[in-house]
Amino acid sequence: MAGQLFPQLPHRTHGQKMQEPPKNIEEFLKLQNLDHWPKEAHLWDSDKLLHAMKKIKEDSSFTSIYTHLWRNVLRIDDAAIAMESRLSKCSILLKNHASEIFEWNRIISRTISHGKLKQYKAFLKKYHKEKKIMGCDFPGFRTDELTQLPRHLNAERIYLFILKAHNFDGKVFKIWRTHFLSEASIALLHDCFWWWFLHKFKPDRESQDCLFDRISESYVTLFMSIPLSRKDTFFQEKH
Repeated sequence: MAGQLFPQLPHRTHGQKMQEPPKNIEEFLKLQNLDHWPKEAHLWDSDKLLHAMKKIKEDSSFTSIYTHLWRNVLRIDDAAIAMESRLSKCSILLKNHASEIFEWNRIISRTISHGKLKQYKAFLKKYHKEKKIMGCDFPGFRTDELTQLPRHLNAERIYLFILKAHNFDGKVFKIWRTHFLSEASIALLHDCFWWWFLHKFKPDRESQDCLFDRISESYVTLFMSIPLSRKDTFFQEKH
């Protein structure tokens, strides 16, 4: 094959003058006794060639390529479609559960005797009361540690909520935030709450006296830390 595509030029033999190479295509064809170059390649199995070309044409069609990509390539909207389907199922489940809750009183009245129904309602009433503030217990006073607020309440968040409710501008908000979130101010909120709680629901003179003493100390510390120009305004806001 290589000899057909790139014919060998005549070599000079010993004592023979070297023949000049062809200068153009015509001289090249004449030298090689050719009508044209390169020679045609003959493919004897024309049926296989036609079948292969037909297959290539089918595989490269728009329909074939689109179908292959649709079946094998992960689409961006697949996750959204799956999420939408899941949300739809959850919505149906939620409606079913909600309908059961709304039917709760009717089902109880129909299936439980009047006496048992009273007992059950009394139990629910008692349980509901226990979730109110009077159902809490005072853990006890500690000299070196604040008593945490019930229900995982956070004093800083309470103060921030109050400050944001006043709609102070940025500069004023930062000033008051520094004072309200100080250590003495946080201690005041904790101890004042528990003193009021004991006074209102579960009197305990000894614990109340200890809390009152620390409230006094925290109040003085906070008062002394506020600049004179802000004292009146600060304590008006705090009270």
